[in-house]
Amino acid sequence: MDTFENFASVLRKFGESINLHPLALDDNNACELCLDNKQNVQIRFNRERSEVEFLTELGDVNENYLEKSCNCFLKANCDWELTHGMTLSKRPDALKILLGYHVPALNMDMPLFESIFKSFIAEFEIWQQHLIHMYRGELPEVLSEL
Repeated sequence: MDTFENFASVLRKFGESINLHPLALDDNNACELCLDNKQNVQIRFNRERSEVEFLTELGDVNENYLEKSCNCFLKANCDWELTHGMTLSKRPDALKILLGYHVPALNMDMPLFESIFKSFIAEFEIWQQHLIHMYRGELPEVLSEL
């Protein structure tokens, strides 16, 4: 079984384990999960790099604090401990902040996928809270030192 087929199998099993029936990748090698009827997470298999990519929208950034916020996100991206290797970015066409993560697909199994997914969701929750504070012009303590 090649890496793509293995990941597709892991994804199907993951869907079954969370009672979503088998999850399947579309023609773009992606699928989208909606968590708690409010948060969409895109999961994509990048064939060229043999990686699994996760992407979700954190929320809006306040236009009045855009530069300050983006500078904090840029600095946080440079500090692995603040993002745990995940990447914060701004949509070029909107005042939306995204959280992305990519991991090698080689040897992906259910326990590893579940662990990565849980880590991604935990990081999402942390940065969503930071973004709420930043929207009000407040810097969370962990970011004020940047």
